[in-house]
Amino acid sequence: MNMSLQMARQCMQTGQYNRAEGLLKQVLKEDPDNAEANFSMGILCEKFNRMDISIPLFKKSIDNAPGNIEAYFKLSVALFTYGNHEALEKILESIPQVDPGNVVHLVRLGLLFRRLHDHQREEQAYLQAIEFDPNYYQAWANLATVQLILGKLEEAQESARRAIDINPQKPAGYYTLTHLAKLDPGSSEVEALEAIYEKANANTEDKMQAAYALGRVLDAAGEHDRAFEFMAAANDAGRQMSPPSEQSDTQLFDLIEAQIAQSFFTSAVSSGSNNDQAIFVVGMPRSGTTLVEQILASHPLVAGAGELEAMRSIAIFTQTITGKPFPQSTAELNSQQLAEISKLYLKQLNRHTGNAKRVVDKMPYNFLYVGLIKMLFPAAKIINCQRDPKDICISIYKNRFESNHSFTHDLTALVDYYRRYERLMSYWNKVFPYQIYNIQYEDLVVETEEEVRALLSYCGLPFDSQCLDFHRLDRPVATVSSEQVRQPINSGAIGKWKAYRKHLKPLLDAWPDADAQG
Repeated sequence: MNMSLQMARQCMQTGQYNRAEGLLKQVLKEDPDNAEANFSMGILCEKFNRMDISIPLFKKSIDNAPGNIEAYFKLSVALFTYGNHEALEKILESIPQVDPGNVVHLVRLGLLFRRLHDHQREEQAYLQAIEFDPNYYQAWANLATVQLILGKLEEAQESARRAIDINPQKPAGYYTLTHLAKLDPGSSEVEALEAIYEKANANTEDKMQAAYALGRVLDAAGEHDRAFEFMAAANDAGRQMSPPSEQSDTQLFDLIEAQIAQSFFTSAVSSGSNNDQAIFVVGMPRSGTTLVEQILASHPLVAGAGELEAMRSIAIFTQTITGKPFPQSTAELNSQQLAEISKLYLKQLNRHTGNAKRVVDKMPYNFLYVGLIKMLFPAAKIINCQRDPKDICISIYKNRFESNHSFTHDLTALVDYYRRYERLMSYWNKVFPYQIYNIQYEDLVVETEEEVRALLSYCGLPFDSQCLDFHRLDRPVATVSSEQVRQPINSGAIGKWKAYRKHLKPLLDAWPDADAQG
């Protein structure tokens, strides 16, 4: 191997990224087609969120070394992040051909399909892996998860149990099983989970997953003190495994709030598209966003697209075309660029529409992008889901999320994050008076028909009784709430925080009046 290339690799492993970049540039100057150098430079650009540069580098690496499967996966993630789904489709089709029959790669392919919300193809990827290796544990464990998402609950339970039979020392099958069946704390499955938890090394995926599963079991059994012990252990592991990144949530809030002070979008609000196809459902995780989406998606004129990462991709794209980081990039956008960007978003949205007149994008974190949304789509309907903050915070704390955010693993950080979300939404409501619909979860549960009628009216949709029977809708639901929205509405989740009162000092310090009323 080229000595400069070897040194560049070592520099990347030790965090000496500037030196690594210099070495890689030297290699590419002498040998522009060097597959390994292009691949390594692509990884370097990816690390600094420069997907626009990493994409051609990964492509060049593949052109000169078509057997490097890692380049295909890296390119897939870059294309997904950048929102180039057409090119992504071609890469996804070619991955199984690069190394046919490789079950590890088929499972990785399935996870890419999950990010695309293409759960049918995700399921097929795992089934194909199982055809090659019927005893491949990870394929069965992932198959159980996607079958839960698809609402195939009996099949999901069978797959979870098959995963357990193949490898009873791994927690994933048990974890999915806790979403499908009420396990008795004294059952053999729970005893096995406890053994996994005790044997697992600290701050590992197995430790965290087993702890979350045991917390769920004990919560359902009403053993709340023991349940909280496992929740705390799961979050301790998660915090160690996912420490705050350089682009932390707090830093993003700081940037947005600083840019808001300069009124970065108000002069350009009328420059976007008049298309009102998208309905944006935002809010904190566990605030009722999945319920609201399911209600809307039950309407014959509406489709639910799930938690799209499209608006985040758009934010990254604004950085590429302006050369400035988001949100400063938004101040540089002209009318023509806004028109083109709005088309880019709609292109991604239309992958999920079918024949629907309206489509729900229910990515909760789109509350960060409300200003950008209104720049692109001034007529957009935005629904902000609100709920008792203590119920939100304890629900986040006790559940595991596909995408880790450092704030979810600490109650004090949760309070801080909620406060900042609340402040930001208050600002958006002032800037866009009567344009954001704020819906309260507790009101929706107690006065369902009245609230649903008002919600549909805001969206410009006629009332349809199917929206009251949302639990009958057969569609994939890829969130923690997947099992709840397949049941009739009930008030069981209201005030759940009270069972954990003694453990929630940061929450009770933040909201003492609400606690006194509870």
